[in-house]
Amino acid sequence: MHWYSLRKDIPVIFSVTTQELVVFLSSITMVIISPSLSLMKFRYELKKILTTVILMAAIIFTAIWMGFSGLQFTDPLISSLISLLTPILTILFGVIFYKDKWNYLTIFSFLLISSGIYLINLEIV
Repeated sequence: MHWYSLRKDIPVIFSVTTQELVVFLSSITMVIISPSLSLMKFRYELKKILTTVILMAAIIFTAIWMGFSGLQFTDPLISSLISLLTPILTILFGVIFYKDKWNYLTIFSFLLISSGIYLINLEIV
């Protein structure tokens, strides 16, 4: 859906803003209808973390905007290969820097992501 929108004359900022507003409104709706969280408690908790939430929202919005802007200049398959590197690098850096242990779940995840990259690469070639 987004790939075809980017090929038209729709500005990238419009696509990203629409996507983020849908996510924001959906999450607010789920919080409001949640029976275990009152509105007063929600306001109190939000006031405690408001600065962090705004900073992270700005970072995520910028990252998505740059990703969408990059899709105007590159193939979506290459973009998906680049995005699949994130969990692989997270696993590797966790093992290298934080001395995380390799367990069966980590090895399985690493192999599953690596096979996904290989299969996507077959589509490109």
